Amino acid sequence: MIYTFESWQYTVPMALDDISAGHRENDPSETSLESGLIALVLRKLEEIRSDPSSYMDEGGAAVVHELPGGLCMKIMHDRHSSKDASLMNLGNTVAQESHFLRALENFSVSGVRTPRYIAHIESTLPGEPNIIIMEKLDAVNLQHVLNGTAEVPENFDAKIFFDALDAYIQALSEVHHIAHRDLEPRNVMIDRSTGLPYVIDFGRARSLRGLSASDRRSLVDGDDLAVEKIYVAWLNASTKK
Repeated sequence: MIYTFESWQYTVPMALDDISAGHRENDPSETSLESGLIALVLRKLEEIRSDPSSYMDEGGAAVVHELPGGLCMKIMHDRHSSKDASLMNLGNTVAQESHFLRALENFSVSGVRTPRYIAHIESTLPGEPNIIIMEKLDAVNLQHVLNGTAEVPENFDAKIFFDALDAYIQALSEVHHIAHRDLEPRNVMIDRSTGLPYVIDFGRARSLRGLSASDRRSLVDGDDLAVEKIYVAWLNASTKK
């Protein structure tokens, strides 16, 4: 596989020192760090074929595997180069999704945030996977809770949780002019230590800048309605227990 690598200005967490330790002994530069990160990811891609034990979760277009050092990688199959791409609603490219994660890296409202972005690897070959490397969250997927396959953390408070989620989504549009456009239970995580939400997967996010007032309102209202639907889904699941 041939990959190009794009990094962003990022304060490297201590966890990354272990990843690139062998490279940094003789070359402490950021280029060495990137090389170590790429090498780790490519090795992991090979390991997954024979040992899927690092598997964490998956969605409609991607699968997530754990990496060392408190990281994980979201592996997305390249559907944009498919001959049927024009007929499908594919959402963002890996570069576009990474752009939103970078923009929101230091953004937090009521304790709600997105995973920390580290880097992304974009394949230059059609059909090969693209990868986003990010912080591994110590959290429970809300969809798994609704399905009955996971339990909420002990300190989970539904009112605090959904008030915080609503505040974050409102600020997302007001401060960063971004609409998520794919708010589903599967894209909301529950922090095990705080009981607060994380919002993940910006694969269908869109900038609100430059849109007409009516188009902007439509997208903002869509996100607001999605939060309400998630809350209703929670209430329905709670009454069945």
